[in-house]
Order: sequence, then C-alpha cells, then structure tokens
Amino acid sequence: MNLHQARTVARQWVAEEAAGMDRFHGAFLTGSAIWLPGEATFPPTSDVDMTLVHDRPSESGSDLPEAPGKFRYGDVVLEASWIAARDLRSPDLVLSNYHLAGSFRSTDHILADPAGVLGELVPVVSRE
Repeated sequence: MNLHQARTVARQWVAEEAAGMDRFHGAFLTGSAIWLPGEATFPPTSDVDMTLVHDRPSESGSDLPEAPGKFRYGDVVLEASWIAARDLRSPDLVLSNYHLAGSFRSTDHILADPAGVLGELVPVVSRE
C-alpha cells in the first residue's frame, strides 16, 4: 500500500464515521501523511494522523469530545484528535502554530470541509 491509498482510507473513515459526529466541522491530515509523497510506501506499522475540527460553542478546551485516538480502519491504522474550529479562524492563527501550518499547504490535506472554511486557509498559508 502506498501513502495515497492510506490517505484515501482516512478520507473514507471521515466521510463514513466522523462526518456524523456531533458538531463535526471538518478534518485534515497531519504528521508524516502530509510530508511524504503519495507514491511513498506506507509501512503497515505506521499510522495516518488526522485532526477533526469541532465547532464547540465555548472558549474552554475541555468542551472538546474525547479524541478517537488510534484505531484500525480497514488495513490502515488511523489516529484522530480534535481541535476547536475557533483555533483555525484565521490564517495568522494557523501560521503561528507550526504543527498546523503544514496541513494547510495544499487542499489535498483536507479530508472534509463542509463549510468551506478550511479550504479558504490554504491560499494564504501556502504562500507563507
């Protein structure tokens, strides 16, 4: 299996499972899944990291649901965590966090964007 195929499995899980979660607002890839080329071999011992976006109503980080964590979906191990949508409300916020900025270099890294707000970050973040 190559990385492109593993990313496709992650996208499928988001569409089939995460998109139905309460206050789900999107999802994007993180970690090695965004830095390696799609043709790279995906080792069976590796995982695909992704961040789910939660549209929580308050300022407190404790309002985020428990992260799904690491789990197997099909032939791929996925690892999902949550971030509040408000932490992605501007390109400046994304650029100020090196853990986030790489995820918005390309729209290929966005797994789901029902409101279109994640895709709006890409042109600005990718230029920087």
